[in-house]
Amino acid sequence: MASILIHTSSKMLPLENQALRLQQELQIIGHNVEFSNRTHPYQLLKNRYDILHVLSDTTNLSLIDVPLVLLAKMNRTATVISQYDTFDVLPSHFLNQFGSNLIDAYSTTDIENLKAQKSIRKNKFILPLLPTEIKIKNSEKSKEPLTIQFLSKNFQELSTAQAPNFVDASQMTINLKSSAIRKSWNQFQARHSLFKKSILILNFENSTELMQNHSMIFHLSSVNSTVQFQKLSDFACAYRQFVVLSQKQASGYAEFWIHNQNCWISDIKSEPAIGPEKIELSAKNFFRKKNSESMKISIENKINELSRIYAKIMHEKILTYQPNEAR
Repeated sequence: MASILIHTSSKMLPLENQALRLQQELQIIGHNVEFSNRTHPYQLLKNRYDILHVLSDTTNLSLIDVPLVLLAKMNRTATVISQYDTFDVLPSHFLNQFGSNLIDAYSTTDIENLKAQKSIRKNKFILPLLPTEIKIKNSEKSKEPLTIQFLSKNFQELSTAQAPNFVDASQMTINLKSSAIRKSWNQFQARHSLFKKSILILNFENSTELMQNHSMIFHLSSVNSTVQFQKLSDFACAYRQFVVLSQKQASGYAEFWIHNQNCWISDIKSEPAIGPEKIELSAKNFFRKKNSESMKISIENKINELSRIYAKIMHEKILTYQPNEAR
Protein backbone atom coordinates (compact mmCIF):
# COMPACT_ATOMS: atom_id res chain seq x y z
CA MET A 1 0.00 0.00 0.00
CA ALA A 2 1.04 3.61 -0.56
CA SER A 3 2.63 6.19 1.72
CA ILE A 4 0.55 9.32 1.11
CA LEU A 5 0.67 12.94 2.22
CA ILE A 6 -2.64 14.79 1.82
CA HIS A 7 -1.99 18.53 1.85
CA THR A 8 -4.19 21.60 1.69
CA SER A 9 -3.29 25.24 2.21
CA SER A 10 -6.97 26.20 2.13
CA LYS A 11 -8.41 27.97 5.18
CA MET A 12 -11.85 26.59 4.38
CA LEU A 13 -13.04 24.12 7.02
CA PRO A 14 -14.85 21.87 4.47
CA LEU A 15 -11.55 21.24 2.65
CA GLU A 16 -9.75 20.39 5.87
CA ASN A 17 -12.63 18.05 6.69
CA GLN A 18 -12.31 16.50 3.22
CA ALA A 19 -8.62 15.85 3.81
CA LEU A 20 -9.31 14.25 7.20
CA ARG A 21 -12.14 12.12 5.76
CA LEU A 22 -9.92 10.92 2.92
CA GLN A 23 -7.17 10.12 5.42
CA GLN A 24 -9.58 8.09 7.53
CA GLU A 25 -11.14 6.18 4.63
CA LEU A 26 -7.82 5.42 2.94
CA GLN A 27 -6.30 4.17 6.20
CA ILE A 28 -9.22 1.76 6.59
CA ILE A 29 -8.24 0.05 3.32
CA GLY A 30 -4.57 -0.16 4.28
CA HIS A 31 -2.80 2.98 3.08
CA ASN A 32 -0.37 4.91 5.28
CA VAL A 33 -1.76 8.46 5.17
CA GLU A 34 -0.67 11.73 6.77
CA PHE A 35 -2.52 15.05 6.61
CA SER A 36 -0.93 18.50 6.76
CA ASN A 37 -2.15 22.04 6.21
CA ARG A 38 1.33 23.46 6.86
CA THR A 39 3.62 21.26 4.81
CA HIS A 40 7.28 22.25 5.03
CA PRO A 41 9.42 21.39 1.96
CA TYR A 42 11.79 19.47 4.25
CA GLN A 43 8.89 17.17 5.16
CA LEU A 44 8.65 16.06 1.52
CA LEU A 45 12.39 15.50 1.23
CA LYS A 46 12.73 13.67 4.55
CA ASN A 47 9.76 11.29 4.43
CA ARG A 48 9.95 10.18 0.78
CA TYR A 49 6.19 9.78 0.29
CA ASP A 50 4.93 7.76 -2.65
CA ILE A 51 2.20 10.32 -3.32
CA LEU A 52 1.52 13.99 -2.60
CA HIS A 53 -2.22 14.70 -2.86
CA VAL A 54 -3.02 18.44 -2.93
CA LEU A 55 -6.56 19.70 -2.25
CA SER A 56 -7.08 23.20 -3.66
CA ASP A 57 -9.97 25.65 -3.31
CA THR A 58 -8.92 27.69 -6.37
CA THR A 59 -8.80 26.96 -10.08
CA ASN A 60 -5.13 27.95 -10.07
CA LEU A 61 -2.91 26.52 -7.36
CA SER A 62 -1.88 28.81 -4.50
CA LEU A 63 1.64 30.19 -4.07
CA ILE A 64 2.06 27.75 -1.19
CA ASP A 65 1.06 24.72 -3.25
CA VAL A 66 3.11 25.34 -6.42
CA PRO A 67 6.57 24.98 -4.79
CA LEU A 68 5.47 21.74 -3.13
CA VAL A 69 4.31 20.33 -6.47
CA LEU A 70 7.63 21.31 -8.07
CA LEU A 71 9.59 19.75 -5.22
CA ALA A 72 7.54 16.54 -5.43
CA LYS A 73 8.41 16.33 -9.13
CA MET A 74 12.14 16.70 -8.35
CA ASN A 75 11.80 14.14 -5.54
CA ARG A 76 10.09 11.56 -7.80
CA THR A 77 6.92 11.74 -5.70
CA ALA A 78 3.73 11.14 -7.66
CA THR A 79 1.38 14.14 -7.44
CA VAL A 80 -2.43 14.30 -7.44
CA ILE A 81 -4.29 17.62 -7.64
CA SER A 82 -7.94 17.81 -6.54
CA GLN A 83 -9.73 21.11 -7.12
CA TYR A 84 -12.81 22.31 -5.21
CA ASP A 85 -13.77 25.73 -6.51
CA THR A 86 -17.01 26.43 -8.37
CA PHE A 87 -19.15 24.78 -11.02
CA ASP A 88 -18.03 27.45 -13.50
CA VAL A 89 -16.06 25.82 -16.31
CA LEU A 90 -12.72 27.61 -15.91
CA PRO A 91 -9.55 26.07 -17.36
CA SER A 92 -6.58 26.42 -15.04
CA HIS A 93 -3.81 28.46 -16.69
CA PHE A 94 -1.23 26.83 -14.43
CA LEU A 95 -2.37 23.32 -15.28
CA ASN A 96 -2.71 24.09 -18.99
CA GLN A 97 0.86 25.37 -19.06
CA PHE A 98 2.59 22.88 -16.76
CA GLY A 99 0.04 20.23 -15.79
CA SER A 100 1.02 17.38 -18.09
CA ASN A 101 4.65 17.69 -16.98
CA LEU A 102 4.17 18.28 -13.26
CA ILE A 103 1.23 16.21 -12.08
CA ASP A 104 0.34 12.55 -12.40
CA ALA A 105 -3.41 12.68 -11.74
CA TYR A 106 -6.10 15.33 -11.54
CA SER A 107 -9.63 15.47 -10.18
CA THR A 108 -12.46 17.94 -9.96
CA THR A 109 -16.04 17.78 -8.72
CA ASP A 110 -17.93 17.57 -12.04
CA ILE A 111 -17.59 16.25 -15.56
CA GLU A 112 -17.58 19.61 -17.38
CA ASN A 113 -14.64 21.00 -15.41
CA LEU A 114 -12.82 17.72 -15.95
CA LYS A 115 -13.21 18.08 -19.72
CA ALA A 116 -12.03 21.71 -19.59
CA GLN A 117 -8.51 20.73 -18.50
CA LYS A 118 -7.47 19.67 -21.98
CA SER A 119 -3.72 19.69 -21.29
CA ILE A 120 -4.14 16.80 -18.84
CA ARG A 121 -4.72 13.72 -20.97
CA LYS A 122 -4.56 10.86 -18.48
CA ASN A 123 -5.58 9.87 -14.95
CA LYS A 124 -8.45 12.36 -14.75
CA PHE A 125 -11.31 11.51 -12.41
CA ILE A 126 -14.18 12.99 -10.42
CA LEU A 127 -13.73 13.34 -6.66
CA PRO A 128 -16.43 15.54 -5.09
CA LEU A 129 -16.58 16.55 -1.46
CA LEU A 130 -17.51 13.52 0.61
CA PRO A 131 -21.00 13.75 2.11
CA THR A 132 -21.52 14.37 5.81
CA GLU A 133 -24.23 12.33 7.46
CA ILE A 134 -26.38 14.65 9.58
CA LYS A 135 -28.08 12.88 12.48
CA ILE A 136 -31.66 14.06 12.89
CA LYS A 137 -35.02 12.68 13.90
CA ASN A 138 -37.35 12.77 10.93
CA SER A 139 -40.89 13.73 11.91
CA GLU A 140 -44.15 13.70 10.01
CA LYS A 141 -44.12 16.40 7.35
CA SER A 142 -46.80 18.24 5.44
CA LYS A 143 -47.78 16.32 2.30
CA GLU A 144 -48.04 19.32 -0.02
CA PRO A 145 -44.45 20.23 -0.95
CA LEU A 146 -43.15 23.78 -0.62
CA THR A 147 -40.42 25.15 -2.87
CA ILE A 148 -37.23 26.84 -1.73
CA GLN A 149 -34.45 28.25 -3.89
CA PHE A 150 -30.95 28.68 -2.52
CA LEU A 151 -28.82 31.50 -3.87
CA SER A 152 -25.04 31.98 -3.97
CA LYS A 153 -24.39 35.60 -4.98
CA ASN A 154 -27.42 37.66 -6.04
CA PHE A 155 -31.12 37.66 -6.91
CA GLN A 156 -30.41 37.45 -10.64
CA GLU A 157 -29.98 33.72 -10.07
CA LEU A 158 -33.76 33.44 -9.65
CA SER A 159 -35.63 32.19 -12.68
CA THR A 160 -38.23 34.70 -13.85
CA ALA A 161 -40.39 31.82 -15.08
CA GLN A 162 -41.48 30.61 -11.64
CA ALA A 163 -41.39 31.88 -8.08
CA PRO A 164 -40.51 29.66 -5.08
CA ASN A 165 -42.32 29.90 -1.77
CA PHE A 166 -39.02 30.75 -0.08
CA VAL A 167 -35.72 32.29 -1.18
CA ASP A 168 -32.74 31.41 1.00
CA ALA A 169 -30.08 34.11 0.61
CA SER A 170 -28.13 33.16 3.74
CA GLN A 171 -25.00 32.52 1.67
CA MET A 172 -25.06 36.15 0.54
CA THR A 173 -24.69 37.34 4.14
CA ILE A 174 -21.03 36.21 4.05
CA ASN A 175 -20.17 39.26 1.91
CA LEU A 176 -23.14 41.59 2.38
CA LYS A 177 -24.99 43.10 5.32
CA SER A 178 -28.52 41.86 5.91
CA SER A 179 -29.92 45.39 5.48
CA ALA A 180 -28.29 45.66 2.04
CA ILE A 181 -29.68 42.26 1.00
CA ARG A 182 -33.21 43.20 2.11
CA LYS A 183 -32.99 46.47 0.18
CA SER A 184 -31.86 44.61 -2.93
CA TRP A 185 -34.65 42.06 -2.43
CA ASN A 186 -37.31 44.79 -2.21
CA GLN A 187 -35.97 46.31 -5.43
CA PHE A 188 -36.02 42.90 -7.12
CA GLN A 189 -39.63 42.28 -6.04
CA ALA A 190 -40.63 45.71 -7.35
CA ARG A 191 -39.22 44.79 -10.78
CA HIS A 192 -40.57 41.22 -10.76
CA SER A 193 -44.12 41.07 -9.42
CA LEU A 194 -44.07 37.28 -9.76
CA PHE A 195 -41.97 37.15 -6.57
CA LYS A 196 -44.26 39.37 -4.45
CA LYS A 197 -45.33 36.42 -2.28
CA SER A 198 -41.91 34.76 -2.02
CA ILE A 199 -40.45 34.92 1.51
CA LEU A 200 -36.82 35.91 1.95
CA ILE A 201 -34.66 33.90 4.41
CA LEU A 202 -31.33 35.26 5.66
CA ASN A 203 -30.70 32.78 8.46
CA PHE A 204 -30.09 29.17 7.40
CA GLU A 205 -31.55 27.91 10.69
CA ASN A 206 -34.95 29.16 9.50
CA SER A 207 -34.58 26.94 6.43
CA THR A 208 -33.73 23.92 8.58
CA GLU A 209 -36.90 24.51 10.60
CA LEU A 210 -38.86 24.36 7.34
CA MET A 211 -37.10 21.10 6.42
CA GLN A 212 -38.14 19.54 9.72
CA ASN A 213 -41.82 20.24 9.26
CA HIS A 214 -42.46 20.34 5.52
CA SER A 215 -41.88 18.29 2.42
CA MET A 216 -39.75 20.59 0.29
CA ILE A 217 -38.39 20.94 -3.21
CA PHE A 218 -34.80 22.24 -3.05
CA HIS A 219 -33.88 24.31 -6.11
CA LEU A 220 -30.07 24.09 -6.22
CA SER A 221 -29.34 24.61 -9.93
CA SER A 222 -28.07 28.15 -9.39
CA VAL A 223 -25.74 27.21 -6.52
CA ASN A 224 -22.26 27.83 -7.85
CA SER A 225 -20.04 26.92 -4.90
CA THR A 226 -19.13 23.24 -4.62
CA VAL A 227 -18.91 23.61 -0.83
CA GLN A 228 -22.37 25.18 -0.54
CA PHE A 229 -23.85 22.58 -2.89
CA GLN A 230 -22.53 19.64 -0.87
CA LYS A 231 -23.75 21.21 2.39
CA LEU A 232 -27.26 21.60 0.98
CA SER A 233 -27.16 18.08 -0.50
CA ASP A 234 -26.29 16.74 2.96
CA PHE A 235 -29.34 18.49 4.45
CA ALA A 236 -31.56 17.28 1.60
CA CYS A 237 -30.47 13.69 2.28
CA ALA A 238 -30.88 14.04 6.06
CA TYR A 239 -34.40 15.44 5.81
CA ARG A 240 -35.31 13.40 2.71
CA GLN A 241 -36.14 16.36 0.53
CA PHE A 242 -36.48 16.45 -3.26
CA VAL A 243 -33.70 18.22 -5.16
CA VAL A 244 -33.64 20.14 -8.45
CA LEU A 245 -30.08 20.33 -9.75
CA SER A 246 -28.03 20.59 -12.96
CA GLN A 247 -26.21 17.84 -14.85
CA LYS A 248 -22.86 19.26 -13.74
CA GLN A 249 -23.88 19.10 -10.10
CA ALA A 250 -25.32 15.60 -10.48
CA SER A 251 -22.18 14.24 -12.18
CA GLY A 252 -20.27 14.26 -8.88
CA TYR A 253 -22.36 11.33 -7.63
CA ALA A 254 -23.95 10.25 -10.90
CA GLU A 255 -24.84 6.81 -9.51
CA PHE A 256 -26.87 8.44 -6.72
CA TRP A 257 -28.75 11.30 -8.39
CA ILE A 258 -31.40 9.61 -10.55
CA HIS A 259 -33.59 11.91 -12.63
CA ASN A 260 -37.31 11.76 -11.84
CA GLN A 261 -36.70 9.48 -8.84
CA ASN A 262 -34.84 11.27 -6.03
CA CYS A 263 -34.17 14.47 -7.98
CA TRP A 264 -34.98 16.48 -11.08
CA ILE A 265 -32.06 17.28 -13.40
CA SER A 266 -33.12 20.61 -14.83
CA ASP A 267 -31.00 20.66 -18.00
CA ILE A 268 -31.18 17.02 -19.02
CA LYS A 269 -31.26 16.82 -22.83
CA SER A 270 -33.83 14.04 -23.07
CA GLU A 271 -36.37 16.16 -21.18
CA PRO A 272 -38.31 18.83 -23.12
CA ALA A 273 -38.92 22.24 -21.59
CA ILE A 274 -41.43 21.75 -18.79
CA GLY A 275 -43.21 23.75 -16.16
CA PRO A 276 -43.11 23.45 -12.38
CA GLU A 277 -46.13 21.11 -12.43
CA LYS A 278 -44.07 18.17 -13.70
CA ILE A 279 -41.34 18.75 -11.11
CA GLU A 280 -43.98 18.91 -8.38
CA LEU A 281 -45.54 15.64 -9.59
CA SER A 282 -42.14 13.95 -9.52
CA ALA A 283 -41.53 15.32 -6.01
CA LYS A 284 -44.89 14.04 -4.75
CA ASN A 285 -44.08 10.56 -6.08
CA PHE A 286 -40.75 10.75 -4.25
CA PHE A 287 -42.36 11.75 -0.94
CA ARG A 288 -44.68 8.74 -1.09
CA LYS A 289 -41.65 6.43 -0.83
CA LYS A 290 -40.73 5.09 2.60
CA ASN A 291 -37.15 3.88 2.02
CA SER A 292 -34.86 6.28 3.87
CA GLU A 293 -31.78 4.42 2.61
CA SER A 294 -32.49 5.85 -0.84
CA MET A 295 -31.14 9.18 0.41
CA LYS A 296 -27.75 7.95 1.62
CA ILE A 297 -24.82 8.63 -0.69
CA SER A 298 -22.25 5.83 -0.80
CA ILE A 299 -18.57 6.86 -0.96
CA GLU A 300 -17.16 3.35 -1.39
CA ASN A 301 -16.80 3.63 -5.19
CA LYS A 302 -15.03 7.01 -4.90
CA ILE A 303 -12.51 5.75 -2.34
CA ASN A 304 -11.83 2.58 -4.33
CA GLU A 305 -11.33 4.59 -7.51
CA LEU A 306 -8.92 6.94 -5.72
CA SER A 307 -6.97 3.93 -4.42
CA ARG A 308 -6.74 2.52 -7.97
CA ILE A 309 -5.49 5.90 -9.25
CA TYR A 310 -2.79 5.90 -6.57
CA ALA A 311 -1.69 2.38 -7.56
CA LYS A 312 -1.63 3.28 -11.26
CA ILE A 313 0.47 6.43 -10.95
CA MET A 314 2.90 4.70 -8.58
CA HIS A 315 3.35 1.97 -11.18
CA GLU A 316 3.86 4.60 -13.90
CA LYS A 317 6.55 6.27 -11.77
CA ILE A 318 8.39 2.96 -11.41
CA LEU A 319 8.31 2.40 -15.18
CA THR A 320 9.49 5.98 -15.81
CA TYR A 321 12.56 5.88 -13.59
CA GLN A 322 13.65 2.23 -13.86
CA PRO A 323 15.34 2.63 -17.29
CA ASN A 324 17.33 5.67 -16.06
CA GLU A 325 18.44 3.87 -12.93
CA ALA A 326 19.44 0.80 -14.94
CA ARG A 327 21.94 2.90 -16.92
